[in-house]
Amino acid sequence: MRTLKLLLILGLFPALLLADQPRVGSTTGQILKLNTSARSSALGGAFLALADDPAAAFYNPAGLVRLEGNQVLLTHTMLPADISYECGAASFKVNETNTLGFTFGGLYTDEMDVTTPYHPGGTGETFVYSAFHGGLSFGRWMTDRFSFGAGVRYLRINLMDSEYTVDTWNGYLGSLYDVGYRDTRFGVVIGNFGPDIEFISEAYGQPLFISVGVLTRGYAAGDHHLDFMAEASKPKDTTEQYTMGAEYWYRGLLALRTGYRFGHDSLSWAGGLGINIGSGDVAFRLDYAYVDMDLLGENHQISLTAAF
Repeated sequence: MRTLKLLLILGLFPALLLADQPRVGSTTGQILKLNTSARSSALGGAFLALADDPAAAFYNPAGLVRLEGNQVLLTHTMLPADISYECGAASFKVNETNTLGFTFGGLYTDEMDVTTPYHPGGTGETFVYSAFHGGLSFGRWMTDRFSFGAGVRYLRINLMDSEYTVDTWNGYLGSLYDVGYRDTRFGVVIGNFGPDIEFISEAYGQPLFISVGVLTRGYAAGDHHLDFMAEASKPKDTTEQYTMGAEYWYRGLLALRTGYRFGHDSLSWAGGLGINIGSGDVAFRLDYAYVDMDLLGENHQISLTAAF
C-alpha cells in the first residue's frame, strides 16, 4: 500500500503542475535536456525503466541500487555547430539497500561574434557560451521490488561574462517497480524542479518534466536476449513526447540498439552498439550512438563504462 501511494504521488503531483498549455521558449538550462550516455541515446532516450548502469544517476536514481559494485561512466558528445558536451557519472555501493551517485557535465562552444541591433554583422567582439552541472543522488530499496531515488544538482550558465552568469540548483525524483513478470519494470521520474533562472531582469523557468517508462523482456534463450522499452514524457515547455527502444544482447558481449522518438522537433531515429570487455577485476563496456537530428545534422556519442 505504501508503494502504491508513493507511485500515485510521483505521478499525480507533477501532472497537476504541467496541466496547462506548453509555453514554448519559456525555459532555459537546455543542457539538462541532452542525453548523457551513448546507450541511452541509441535507445532514443528510453532509459528510465532500464536504468542499470551509472547513467541511472542522470535518468532515474531509483535504478542505482540495481548496479553491481562500483561503476564509472564517461561520455563524449559531438553536437552540430562544433559544440562539445562532456559528462560522466559514478555509482558507489553503500550497502545492500543504498547506493550513491555522482554526476557532472560541461558544454562549450567555439568563439562566436557579438551582434547588436545596430551591428548585425558583429561588433568585432567575440564570446563563448558554456554551461556546467554537477550533482549528488542516491537510490534506496524500499521493498524487494520497489526502489526510490532522489538527487540535487548545481547548475552554472555563462552567456558572456560575469554579468550574464547565473548559478542555481534543481532536483529530481525517481521510482522503479518490478512487476514480477518477464523482467517487466515500471518507473516514474520528475525532473528539473527548482527556482527560476534570472538573466539581468528576465526570469525563465527550468525545463521541468514528468516521464513514465516501462521495460519488458521480449525474448531470452541461450546466448540471446532482447528487451523493449517505451517512455512517455510531458515537458513544461512543449507537447508530449514518446519514445520506443530495443536492445539485443549476444552472449552478454555484443549489444545492438535502436530507438525512435515521436513528437520531437529535431530528434527521430537513433541506433548504436555496445561491447563488453573484461580485464581482471575491472570490466569495461564501450558504447556508440548515432542520432539523426533532421535539419541539424548528425549527432555522434561515445561512452566508456568501467565496473570494479
